[in-house]
Amino acid sequence: HPVAITLSLVAVVVSSTCIALIPYIFKLFLDTVSGPRIPNENSILIAYAVLIFIVGFITWVGWRVSHLSVAYLASQVMADLRRRAFAYLMEHSHQFFTSTFTGSLVQRVNRFAAGYDRLADRFFYDILPTAVQVSIIVYILAKSHVILAVVVVVWLSSFILWNYYLALWKMKYDVSRAAQDSKTGGQLADAITNQQTVELYKSQGFENELYEKETGLQALAARFNWQVSGIIDGVQSFFILVVEFLVLYIGIHLWDKGLMTVGMFVLVQ
Repeated sequence: HPVAITLSLVAVVVSSTCIALIPYIFKLFLDTVSGPRIPNENSILIAYAVLIFIVGFITWVGWRVSHLSVAYLASQVMADLRRRAFAYLMEHSHQFFTSTFTGSLVQRVNRFAAGYDRLADRFFYDILPTAVQVSIIVYILAKSHVILAVVVVVWLSSFILWNYYLALWKMKYDVSRAAQDSKTGGQLADAITNQQTVELYKSQGFENELYEKETGLQALAARFNWQVSGIIDGVQSFFILVVEFLVLYIGIHLWDKGLMTVGMFVLVQ
C-alpha cells in the first residue's frame, strides 16, 4: 500500500516538525516581550502569534491526515494478514487440526493481525514523531548552548539502551503470556464446541476444573507482565525527572552568566 504508507509518513513528519518548531517561536515571542522595547514591537509580536497559529494549523491538518491514512493502512494490512494466516492454516494436515485446540488457532490468527495494529501505532505515533522532534530540538539547542544538546543526547542514548535491553528481557514473558492466553481461549472454545459430549459424560465438573486452572495461570502471567510494565514505566518517569532537573540546573548557571534568556528557559523545558 505505497500511497497510504507515503501519506502517513509525510503527514507524521510534517506534524512532528511543526510541534518541535512551536516552542522555538514561543522563545522568540517571550524574548521580545521580556527584552527592551523596540520600534514596531507590537507588529512583531502579532507576527509571531500569527506564525504560531499557522504552524499549529499545519500540525492539526497533518495529524488529521495521518490518522485517516494510518487507519486505512492498518485496516487493509490487518485484512491482508488475516487472509495470509488463513491460507497458511488451511494447508495444514488433518492431524494438526485434530490435535490442536480450535480456539487456540483462532486466538493466534487474531493476535497475529492485531500485532500489526499495535506495531503501527508505536511507529507512527511514538517512534517516528519522537525521532523527528528530538532531532530538531537537539539541532536548535546545539546552535544556542552545546552543553544542553550534549545532555539531551547522552540522556536519550541511555534511555533508548535501557528500554531496548529491557524489552529484549521482557520478550520471553510476553511470548509466555500470549501462549497461555491461546491455551485458555482454546480450552474455552473446545468445551463449548464439545458441549454435547461434556453433557453426555457428565464431565462439567472436570471441565470447570480445567478452565479454572488455565484462567488462574493466565491471571498470573498477566499480572506479572503488568508489574514488569509498571517497573519500566517507573524507571522511564525517573529518567525524565532527572533530565528535567539537569537541564534546568545547567540553565540556571547559564542564566546567571547572562547566557540564558527567558525564552530559552521555556524552549528547553
